[in-house]
Amino acid sequence: MKKVPLELLALFILIFSTSAHATNLLDLFYSAVENDPTLKAAQSSKKAGGEAKPKALSKLLPKISVSGHAGKASHDIKHAIPEIEKERQISNEIAISLVLSQPIFNLSTFREQKHAEIHQTQSELRYRIAQQDLIYRVAHTYFTTLSYKDRLGFARSERNKIAKLVKIAEKRFENGNAEAFEVLEAQAKHDMALAREIKLESQLLTQRDELIRITGTSQDKLMAVKPDAPLIPPSPSNMQDWADTAREQNLLIAIKEIEASLIRQELAIIRAKRYPTVDLNASYGRNDYGGAYPQNSLDAAITLNLNMTLYDGNHLSTHLREKKHIFERIMHEIEAKEREVTLNTRSSYLGVITGISYVKALKKAIDSGEQSLRSVHKGFEKGEKSTIDVLNVQQELFKNKQEYANSRYQYILSMLSLKQNIGTLSIDDLEQVNNWLY
Repeated sequence: MKKVPLELLALFILIFSTSAHATNLLDLFYSAVENDPTLKAAQSSKKAGGEAKPKALSKLLPKISVSGHAGKASHDIKHAIPEIEKERQISNEIAISLVLSQPIFNLSTFREQKHAEIHQTQSELRYRIAQQDLIYRVAHTYFTTLSYKDRLGFARSERNKIAKLVKIAEKRFENGNAEAFEVLEAQAKHDMALAREIKLESQLLTQRDELIRITGTSQDKLMAVKPDAPLIPPSPSNMQDWADTAREQNLLIAIKEIEASLIRQELAIIRAKRYPTVDLNASYGRNDYGGAYPQNSLDAAITLNLNMTLYDGNHLSTHLREKKHIFERIMHEIEAKEREVTLNTRSSYLGVITGISYVKALKKAIDSGEQSLRSVHKGFEKGEKSTIDVLNVQQELFKNKQEYANSRYQYILSMLSLKQNIGTLSIDDLEQVNNWLY
């Protein structure tokens, strides 16, 4: 059996350990699902909202209760004959009864059933919003972290290249082939690059803390976006179609419309309180009385109770006016939310469209910049170009590379934001993006 060379084995171990510890977008999302407190709060709210219908239904079901009491009673009995002194008797009293109460007609309670259904739908929709919000938050945090990591990498690389140019400039100055200001300018750019690197290290650490806040765990290495990741334009290609769809399907607009439906139902419930209510009451019990004249009885009764409020101090009227004002406020909020969603949808759509063009343009700028840098380096080696010329072209190239990497992340986030605005953002979208990582 042939032995595997140690160098090749070490390479396999390195590749395996790197891929094993790298976290992709889906890994991060599933970790967030397990640990994100915001989503867990939404889950609890959804469960609480699921109790609305059973709670409302309980008001229509019969109530059965047991009541009883036991004690002593003192009676001062005054006789009709004045010559006979009044007599005091002490008796034991025991009573127990079984009571059943069943609503027969209560319009406000009947209307509360519809209110409960709407409330349950509201809690479920809030959970869907929280799910989509988590998907976007995870993606935003993931690619923002990658952006800071790239920027830090570019800053370090740039500083190292400037450091080499500083040494070359110093030697050229010593040999009389360069001016002093070239050395000073190169050193100044090196110092600025070092300052940027220090700042970016701090920002990257802060951004990693944001990952911990969402997932509850530390994520040391994230998978990067493939160089050949596709740039897919929106379909349909008409921006107005996306804006119209967003107004119809956006979950934040839908939740506001549900709030308006709840207020409408609350108005109906308040008006129903002006109608009479009818309840059936049935009781069965035993009463025992002691004393000089003991007696006991078994009592059974069935009654229909009608109750109707004739005047309540204008409480219902005031309540109605309050809810009407709230309804007006929500209708204005719906209009404002529609305008906001339309604006955000158009912005996300343009972010995708312009993002594609911007990424392609920056890629060409990088290719041109690398050719320009090679050309300047040749001139520098021949003494035709100064250190400053090389630094300026090199700095512009690093700037374009950094912007290119960030523009790819922004394109992905714009695409996800567009889906979120029309209410269709799902795990499938994360899976699609996750396939672009390596």
